[in-house]
Order: sequence, then structure tokens, then C-alpha cells
Amino acid sequence: MAKKENTHEARASATGYLYQCRIALLLGLRAIPLTPDLEISVEKFDDVAFDTNGTPSELIQTKHHIGSTGNLSNASSDLWNTLLIWVKAAKADVETPFRTKFILLTTGIAPTDSAASFLRTGSRDEQRADKILCETAAESSSKENKDAYAEYTSLPAENRISLLQAITILDSSPSIVDVFEELVQELHYSAPKDQVPHLVERRADSSVCAIDRKTLARKTCGHIDSTPDGVVYVAPTKEVWVTAPRDKSVRILDSQTLSQKEKLTFEGRPEGYAVDAKRGRLYMNYEDKDLTTAIDLKTHKTVAKWPSSCGEDGPHGISVDEKAGFLFVACSTHAEVLDGHNGEKVSSIDTGDGVDDINYSPATHTLYVGAAKDGRLTVARVDAAGKLSLIAQIPTHEGARNGIVTKDGTVYLAHSQRGQLAGLIVASPREK
Repeated sequence: MAKKENTHEARASATGYLYQCRIALLLGLRAIPLTPDLEISVEKFDDVAFDTNGTPSELIQTKHHIGSTGNLSNASSDLWNTLLIWVKAAKADVETPFRTKFILLTTGIAPTDSAASFLRTGSRDEQRADKILCETAAESSSKENKDAYAEYTSLPAENRISLLQAITILDSSPSIVDVFEELVQELHYSAPKDQVPHLVERRADSSVCAIDRKTLARKTCGHIDSTPDGVVYVAPTKEVWVTAPRDKSVRILDSQTLSQKEKLTFEGRPEGYAVDAKRGRLYMNYEDKDLTTAIDLKTHKTVAKWPSSCGEDGPHGISVDEKAGFLFVACSTHAEVLDGHNGEKVSSIDTGDGVDDINYSPATHTLYVGAAKDGRLTVARVDAAGKLSLIAQIPTHEGARNGIVTKDGTVYLAHSQRGQLAGLIVASPREK
């Protein structure tokens, strides 16, 4: 397998990646009139980068906080994870801070008189920022920031100041929703008014279509008035349920005509789905609320809400063992088992960073979790009590995630934007 080139990319869920894309588009639209030869990339040189002929002129780290404001304090992991990346870049080439701008764009807030506050565009003071950062590195007990502290303080003082002079903190930046609205304004004259949101989203006409599984020919299509995300066939009711995170809804479609029968609205953004025919439920996460919910398939009422305990990124994919009654929830860096009766957390397992969806094989009681950022596939067994135990962790490729397992245990992993993969990653069990 190819070796990862960058192990320090900031955590980004699907929401985080969409935020990067929207920020790149917004900043690009504003910059290109003055610099028409500018090239824009996402997750190539950094989260977002502007470059000319392959040489970056601006490296932008984006930090989007879901369900909280975020605080860019002196010991903030957002701040130090970013500094770690940029310090290593400066160490690799001491001229980098003199030809490249480093920008930390975050929805979080830099407190008054914090190191980050002295690196804003207005009242800058790199000397004070450096003093605070060095004091924090000496006094903080944060294990998460330990490597960043060591890397930063190992730079000579003049190199630290040169790096800080190239850094700009853009805190209190617009959220993913606000950026969308700003993009709509920027593209106001680019398309008919009702088509501008589709132009921004690049989701065409929000259709949901049936595909012939043998010929792959498109058959019946339906349309909803929001951006579709997850699509699942619900056999007990012969319906198709479609999650639409943008307006916090689920659309219920007739499986034959794909016409919309009902719209369910929720307090959080739907993410992931798992149908439990035995109990007549659909399980779904609220990514922005860190909750896992259960919906009755007949009444369409939410009958349970349980804390996912995934943290700020929220829960992503979800799967179910109908017979045992266990739910499997994908978090960005680990997977959890919840009791489907009461939502209690039974066990969890670390998987590496970059998890989106998971796949569970009821026949073998085995869970498969691909971590895109760490390029790792975790295979774990689930016992009768719901306890996870590690079978193997297999190196894959940066960007490989959302595995699907076959009856013989072969796993096919799709690729995200990371790692520049040309096709699927296939992991097969060893023959005994």
C-alpha cells in the first residue's frame, strides 16, 4: 500500500469537508478577479490552498464547530494541531514563512489577550503571541498537544517570530450555513434565482432514482426539494426513506413511483440510517446534536433519543444487529456499541481517524470500520454481551473508507477526496 504523506491533517467529518469546499469556493470567487491564474485545491497542500504552478501562496486550515462555538484558547487543540503542521513545514524549508501565508479560519473565538488574539489582522503582536505560546508549552499538561509544544519551542526564537508573522487568525468566521448563503450572494447573477442553490451545491436537481442492479440503467426517478444524502429501502413498509440534512428532514417516498408521501422534520441533522424490521424501527443519528434516535416505521414518531458520546464531530454511520438488539455507531475516531433497548453504551473500540460509515456482518458478528485519514481498516468481533474485541487492524490507503463486506469476508473500501485514489481498496482475509 502507498504510504501516507501527511499524518497531521485536521479532523473533518463530512460536514467539515463540505465546509472546506464551500470556503474554498467562496474565497476563490473573491480572489480570482484580481488573480485569474490562481489555482485552488482542497486537502492537497492543506485543508484549502491557493497556489500558482504548484507553489502554494496561501495555506488555510479550517475549523468548523458543530453544536458549540469553540474556543481558541492558549491550549486549544485546534490552535496547536495547526501550529504543528506549519512548524514542520517551516522546519523543512526555512524560507516557507517568507513566501507563504498561513491562515487559520475558524468558527471558534479567540479570547481577549490570548495568543491567537494577537495574530488577528488588526492589532497584531507576534512577540506577545510567542511569549504566551512558549509559556503555555512549558506549563500545560495536555498530552494531546505534547508533540506540538515540543516542535514549536524547538524552533529558534527568530524562526518562531518569522512563522508567526506569516500566520493570520480569522476567528468568528461564518458557519457552514452562513457560508452557503454568502455563496448564493456571490453567484446571484450566475443563474436563475431558483437555480443558484443547486449551482452552489452541485447536486443537480435533487433527484432520487432507481437503478437496475444488473444493467445499471437508470429507471424511475423522484424529486425532493432539498439536497438528498442517505437513501434506504424500508422493506416492511415498501418505502424509500431519504435523509436531507440541510433542512433537517427525512423524506418518505413510494418505492414504486418514488413520489414523496411524507416529510418528517427533526431537531438535528440526520446522518446515517439502519432499518430494524424486527422492532419496526429506523435508527438515525443527529450529527450536530451527538444523538442517536429511533423512529417508529408505522407512526413515524421518534420513540427514543440516546447520547452517542462521539464528541464535537458527532456520530456518522450506524448499523444494527436485529437479532441481538445492538446498535453500532461510527464516530470520527472510534466505533461504539449501544444497547438498542435503552441506548446504554456497551463498548467501544479505537479505529483511527477519518471514520464515516461502518459495516456489520450479523452472520459472523464482525464489525468493519475504515478510517480514511489514518489509512486503516479495523476488524472487530462482537460477543453475545456486545463487547468489541480486536481481530485485526490492516493498513489500507489514505482516503479509504465506508467498507462493504462480502460473505467470504472480503472488504471493498470506497475512496474519499483524500489520498487521490483511482479505485477501490480491497482487503481479503488470509487463507489458513
